[in-house]
Amino acid sequence: APQVPYGFLGPWEREYPMGKLSDLHGDTHTYCLNPRSQEKGALILLPQYYVPVANCPYPFQNNDFLRNTVHRHEPPVTAQPIRILAEDEEVVVVDKPSSLPVHPCGRFRHNTVIFILGKEHGLRELHTLHRLDRMTSGVLMFAKTAAVSKRIDEQVRQRQVRKEYVCRVVGEFPEHEVVCEEPILVVSYKVGVCRVDPKGKPCQTLFQRLSYNGSSSVVRCLPRTGRTHQIRVHLQFLGHPIVNDPIYNMEAWGPDRGKGGKIGKTDEELLKALVEEHRSKQSLEVLGIGEEDLNSVCKLESFLNHWVKK
Repeated sequence: APQVPYGFLGPWEREYPMGKLSDLHGDTHTYCLNPRSQEKGALILLPQYYVPVANCPYPFQNNDFLRNTVHRHEPPVTAQPIRILAEDEEVVVVDKPSSLPVHPCGRFRHNTVIFILGKEHGLRELHTLHRLDRMTSGVLMFAKTAAVSKRIDEQVRQRQVRKEYVCRVVGEFPEHEVVCEEPILVVSYKVGVCRVDPKGKPCQTLFQRLSYNGSSSVVRCLPRTGRTHQIRVHLQFLGHPIVNDPIYNMEAWGPDRGKGGKIGKTDEELLKALVEEHRSKQSLEVLGIGEEDLNSVCKLESFLNHWVKK
């Protein structure tokens, strides 16, 4: 992946009323104390003095800002272009490819739908009306103004707008209509893993089988609520995970791959198994993490304990 510049902007903290860069505490401001950053002029004091902080003759004070520019390698994404399906003065509708997040998050900034639409199509300051998971492809609609966004958001709340999904799932899905109402709990926001749990948030998904080819089924999915990974988690619970799901159709969930909510592992053990399985396949990027994330702590367990939701 190409290097891209990232700019981080932060205020001079109140606990340092006036002072110099050397006054910062190394444990919490390591990036500011990096001599290479200072030598390259990557740290700039804003807004009063647009000069590298190493050359700034003035003591820092409240309302001053430090800007640090570093280079990051974003995870790879598909080269498939984002097709514009429809556009008028109020909205733009696009076909989102798989592997692209909708907006900047985690390790993604430039490789996002919002950023690419702005850079390649000149569509800037769009308002997100709904989202699709990073690994999910499908139709996305954006509002061009805050007023349009507010109006459509109200239509969504009033159930005047309905979202539908089509998935290919493992096995022979029942011919009759299936409604799943299992509550969903977020296991880890960092890794992006959820599971069915009585302590989770209430949700409901309606499923209808469209076809079956002898090994997999095409299923129509109508979510009545909008929980994270709702369709994917409910399909896994029903024993029919999406065929190429890099999270919910993995061996880490056990021999039945989480069917019926039977996992047989603690949340920490589940996350460790998922990370190790993708690590062995050199596919950690599908979890939104990289080797540097794991190497930044002493042990994998420390990383998982930090990011698991208790």
